[in-house]
Amino acid sequence: MVFFGIELFDRSDWKKDVLVGVLIGAGFVVANFLVPAIAIGMPSLSLSLGDLSRWLVIGLIAPVVEEILFRGALVGFLTNWKKMPLILAGVISAAAFTVYHLAAYGASLAVAGAYLGALIFGLLAFFITKWRNNLLPAIIMHSIFNSYLLFKMVVVIGI
Repeated sequence: MVFFGIELFDRSDWKKDVLVGVLIGAGFVVANFLVPAIAIGMPSLSLSLGDLSRWLVIGLIAPVVEEILFRGALVGFLTNWKKMPLILAGVISAAAFTVYHLAAYGASLAVAGAYLGALIFGLLAFFITKWRNNLLPAIIMHSIFNSYLLFKMVVVIGI
């Protein structure tokens, strides 16, 4: 299936896409250990859900929906219909991803570097999507990082 010029899940080299997503997702987890102030954060919705529901929504559904929306639909719209240069579309997509997280998490996390983290994450997801011409690596990276943040929130912090 092709979505705005980007393949979704039906590639013969999907194992490479999975490996790229896992390695870069693990890299983001390590980066969060090294610079814990730069994290995307969790929405307040996550506090009202049970553990399994929380993981399904934030660890699985959100990465799929957000990557399709920001790296698929938005970049596709800007490049195909607005004839915008690809790199500018990627920067706008990452900025939109950051603004979306501002709306979802509130302004208080800005002090902690959450929005810098979201911007870096959005740019990296864009470059991975373009490099592999597939959303799968970005979805996997996103899912790994969100799952790590949930683990950190539930186990380490105790929320």
